[in-house]
Amino acid sequence: MEMLSLFLPNIEAGFFLVIILGLLGQHLVARNQALDVMLLGSEFQSGILVAALVMNIFEGEDHGDHGFHFETVISLLFVFILHPLLSRVMKSKRFLKVEASLVFILLLMGVNHLVVLLSPAVEFHMIKASLGDIVTASKAESYFVMAASILMIVLFMKNRQKFLQNTIDIALLNKPVKDTLFNGILFLVLVLSIHLFGTLFTLAGILLPSFLSSAFRLSRRNYMKMVFSNSLIVVASFLLITKFDRLPTTVVIVFLIFIYNLSFSLLLKRK
Repeated sequence: MEMLSLFLPNIEAGFFLVIILGLLGQHLVARNQALDVMLLGSEFQSGILVAALVMNIFEGEDHGDHGFHFETVISLLFVFILHPLLSRVMKSKRFLKVEASLVFILLLMGVNHLVVLLSPAVEFHMIKASLGDIVTASKAESYFVMAASILMIVLFMKNRQKFLQNTIDIALLNKPVKDTLFNGILFLVLVLSIHLFGTLFTLAGILLPSFLSSAFRLSRRNYMKMVFSNSLIVVASFLLITKFDRLPTTVVIVFLIFIYNLSFSLLLKRK
């Protein structure tokens, strides 16, 4: 229990973050935007590595690992510049949108490896960008993410009916909708989650619950139950790693969420 109290801020941050990721995921999958999220996640991951490379060039390897410092701004600029360009290409070739997304993801993977080759010191950041830094995240970082996640959950729930209507318009009527608030929440959550918890945790939190609930046709009410109870998986994962400290925290969380969501969906699936 002593070990668990040490990780309490990290657990609380993951507890609320996994809820808002799941809430966003249901709408993104219904809007057929799963690949867009994968691409955006890859952009953020590459942005983190490019930022680490720039900071290593100008500051050396002595800049702190914790806190929201300048490399966060650099990685955000990278995504702000790159994403509109890639989106424009995909809009001009709608019939090849899936293939274009996959090609861009592959190219960004190549960028990641190229950056590591140019500066081997960045390799540590590559691991963090993928797997995150849940266990070693500072209290300040964890509490900031927790507060932001709670705010995003409140905003999401207050605007839930509007998001639902927009999702229906996009999915069933193929109607273009400029959902600024939804996109703003998504972008902020991705920024916080990928920078602190990594791409694997973020994409799993968005895609796993929504994919399984769609595959087994869960009702919206049961989906909400599953998403909110996913937060307990974060607690269970930390309990597990206190017993087996060699287990990677993020990977454990992802596998436990998959197992729990699969079991939940099988139990409550529609006939």
